[in-house]
Amino acid sequence: MFLSTSNRTEGYITLIQQDHRKFTKVYEYSLARLIVLKFDKGTSTLGMYINDLIDCDRDGTLKVELDPGDYYLIIEMDWKCSFTRELVVNFYGQHPVTLIEDKSSLDMNSLFNEIVLLHEKFT
Repeated sequence: MFLSTSNRTEGYITLIQQDHRKFTKVYEYSLARLIVLKFDKGTSTLGMYINDLIDCDRDGTLKVELDPGDYYLIIEMDWKCSFTRELVVNFYGQHPVTLIEDKSSLDMNSLFNEIVLLHEKFT
């Protein structure tokens, strides 16, 4: 998922799973992973590791401070239940941002290697 902002902004990215009370079956929240990376549209490369979140609750929230520019959100879910696969991504902050779903098929192995290198460099 792409996130774009034209202003320096402090805010919160939240991953929201459906509430367990909606289901008559036993429902467990799934493990969610979120990684935020700076993205260079000109070269289509990842530039900086911003932050990450791993959570297994209904709502997982990550505080971020973003400079103007483009970001790439990597969201991975380890779904526990097979009867729902719905997830909401939300941003709440000082300034509006644009969230756009990435419909391309990425090579996850090369992407993972890039993330590891960025994580080592920026954390």
